[in-house]
Amino acid sequence: MAESDFVEIKKSEDALDGNRQIILCGFKTKDFVLFKKVMIKVGLKFSLLFVANSKDLKRILSDINMESSRNKLEKFSVLPRAVIAGGISQSEFFDLMSAVKKTSIKTPLWATLTPTSLTWTLEALLDELKQEKLAMANQKNSLF
Repeated sequence: MAESDFVEIKKSEDALDGNRQIILCGFKTKDFVLFKKVMIKVGLKFSLLFVANSKDLKRILSDINMESSRNKLEKFSVLPRAVIAGGISQSEFFDLMSAVKKTSIKTPLWATLTPTSLTWTLEALLDELKQEKLAMANQKNSLF
C-alpha cells in the first residue's frame, strides 16, 4: 500500500483537510437519492456534493476539491462506491458515516482528504482504499 497519513476521526469540530466538499463515487440512482437525504438529515448541504465520474480518475484530488458541486450520475459508473470528505468537521463526517450505516446503502469505502491524498489522483486514492479494505478483510480472516 502507498504511504498515507492515517488520521483517526473523532467527534470534534476540527475541520478535515481540503475545501468543504463531499466527493461521491460509484453510486447508483437509488442510493444516490438516499445519500442526499442523509446529507440533509445530518445538516450537510446538498450543494457540497461533487459526483465524480470515470473522466475524473486521472485528476488530482486537490483540483477536484476546488470545483463547485456536480450532481449528475454517470449512467454506468466503473468507479468503486466511495465517499471522500474534505473541509467538513470531524463530527460532521462521523455523523454522516453513522447515518449512512443505518440505511440500505451498500457500504461505501470512506476517506477524508489529507495533505498527502490531496496530491494523489482520484484513481490512486480509490486503489489505496480498495487495498486497505482487502488488507483489513485478510487480517480479520487470519484471526479466526
